[in-house]
Amino acid sequence: LTVSKRFIVLIKSGENMDKYSQFFLAAFASHVGQMELFDKLLIKSSSNGLVMSMTALAISYLQREEREKSVYWFYRFGQATNESFAYITIADSLLQMDSSKYVFLVENLLLTIAPKFPQAFMFLARIHLDEIQGFNSSDELAAQYLECAVRTEGSPDSLKLLGRLYIIGRGVKKDVKLGSDLLLESGLTKDQVKEAIKL
Repeated sequence: LTVSKRFIVLIKSGENMDKYSQFFLAAFASHVGQMELFDKLLIKSSSNGLVMSMTALAISYLQREEREKSVYWFYRFGQATNESFAYITIADSLLQMDSSKYVFLVENLLLTIAPKFPQAFMFLARIHLDEIQGFNSSDELAAQYLECAVRTEGSPDSLKLLGRLYIIGRGVKKDVKLGSDLLLESGLTKDQVKEAIKL
């Protein structure tokens, strides 16, 4: 509703309002502070299959810290689009809601999506390194997940974390040389690697 050029939007009203009209009216309702109407219109539009509405609703609930509702709409969005960030956001939200209660669900969700979304391996490694109460954490499994992350996507974060595990010997046999090489590959400078080895 704030655009650089004028454009025509046909908004239909009444009982048979289409999903696009519902979406644009929801945007206007948000703009004027009518959040109850915003939610109602976006729920209708999302229920009619408009992916933009599902995303907007999921993010809106997340921003308002209504995590249960956010998880539901991120799930619907993920099912409709197969976007990895939807599932990663669900995992993060569940852990923030109650990590000890939902960690097993999160682990299973991440294992299911990991073959298609390699960044899930990094998330799996983190939950095993975090020592969540009631969860059978494993440093060795965390290192294996990081090896998968490095092999499949090689992100700087996965290289750094795996490098640090090798330097301190957590979950892997201590290998300062390999750890240093991984840190260098992640983009750290030689000075930064030397500091990491001292820690």
